[in-house]
Amino acid sequence: MVYNELFKEYMEYVGLSNNDVSCYIAENNLDEDDGMHVWYEFVVTPILVNAIKNNDNNILTKSFEFIEECLKSDDKDVTEVIEFSLLEGIIAEIGEDIKNIDLYFGDETMKSIDSIKKYIFSN
Repeated sequence: MVYNELFKEYMEYVGLSNNDVSCYIAENNLDEDDGMHVWYEFVVTPILVNAIKNNDNNILTKSFEFIEECLKSDDKDVTEVIEFSLLEGIIAEIGEDIKNIDLYFGDETMKSIDSIKKYIFSN
């Protein structure tokens, strides 16, 4: 995983097209100069929240496979995008219902989610 290509890599891995995400891009007035944290918070997080709400097995499976690989990365910038801009956003949006999709989580994803939940739900 390459930090500057992380959004493109996600789109390719999951099999999404520009048409699939154009509404999020327009709604948030995003452009290529916005950083990966912005793209993941305002595009990838809503995609996954919608997939969770609609039980979209294909998007959930591919997305969490990708997330797992990112969390195994030696690049701290990559793991921070996934943990802080994506997973934290998903948990904040769907709350304790995150447990309903844990079958999609690999070991690294489960560790990150457990850590984030402790932080979010302890306040």
